This record gives sequence, structure tokens and C-alpha cells, in this order.
Amino acid sequence: GIWSGVWSAVKALFEGVWNGIRIVAETVMGAIRGVITAATAVIRGDWSGAWNAIKGVFTGIWDGMLSYVRNAIGTLGTVISGIKDTV
Repeated sequence: GIWSGVWSAVKALFEGVWNGIRIVAETVMGAIRGVITAATAVIRGDWSGAWNAIKGVFTGIWDGMLSYVRNAIGTLGTVISGIKDTV
């Protein structure tokens, strides 16, 4: 019974870490796409499109950071709950 509780806490920890890595990767890829979109808009002379793409990059980064923090807090809560239940 103890190992089952410990395993569920360890599993939750690894899932949280994996989700954190996924969130960071998605945020970075979104930022790269946004920068490319902004650069192509500048080349075309579409200043409004460039500005919107730049705003989108910063919004995406902010949303990614919030998502990462929420994931970390949720993972920590799950791990602590699993340990508490095991003890």
C-alpha cells in the first residue's frame, strides 16, 4: 500500500515535469512563429500586421508563463496530497 501511494506521487511529479517541458516548448515555438510572422509583415510593409504579431508574441509568452506556474502549483499540490495520503 505504501509503495502504491509513493508511486502515485512520483508519477504525478513526472507528469508535471513533462507538462512543464511541453508548455515551455509550445511557448517557444509560438514565439518563433510570431517573430517570423512579424518579420514577413515588415518585409511586406504591413506595419499593422507586424505590430499585431509582436503583441501576439508577448501575449503568448505571458500565457505560457501563467500556464507553467499553474502546472507547477497543481503538480506540487498533487504530490503533497499523494504523500499526505501515503503517510
